[in-house]
Amino acid sequence: MGRQSGENREWSLKNLRALASEGKERGLALVVGTCGKQTGSFVWDLPTLAAYIKDTDRENILATVTLPELAEAGLDIPGCVELFGGKLGHVYLADRGGKIPGSTGEEMEGYLRALEAANFSGFVSVQISFQDCILTPDRWLLESARWLRKKKFL
Repeated sequence: MGRQSGENREWSLKNLRALASEGKERGLALVVGTCGKQTGSFVWDLPTLAAYIKDTDRENILATVTLPELAEAGLDIPGCVELFGGKLGHVYLADRGGKIPGSTGEEMEGYLRALEAANFSGFVSVQISFQDCILTPDRWLLESARWLRKKKFL
């Protein structure tokens, strides 16, 4: 797609619908995110992503969002869940550099509690950097699981 046009958008939607149909036959959901403002892009921020997903009209096409995108859209977690109306499938809890917010876990707990309160049932991911776990990746995973149990998320 060399440029944005109604015709190109319809072509894009048609192809995504076809992919969603194949995914549905296999019991799969598609998780779609923004791609930034670039030539031919139809989903450069959360409002355009929500509209694009709505226009596909397929139950197995869901959105993925990041914390920076929420900030840019001026949305909190409940506002994001509302924007996507049941079509939010994944939240990536990290800043643009892939860092987990905060250093004590309080910010992370706040995000997780907000997702829980909004009845979010999708996936949440965080990034543990190579530097954080180079010598003991299993320890980081166990500590994360302990923290989630302690906070009653597991």
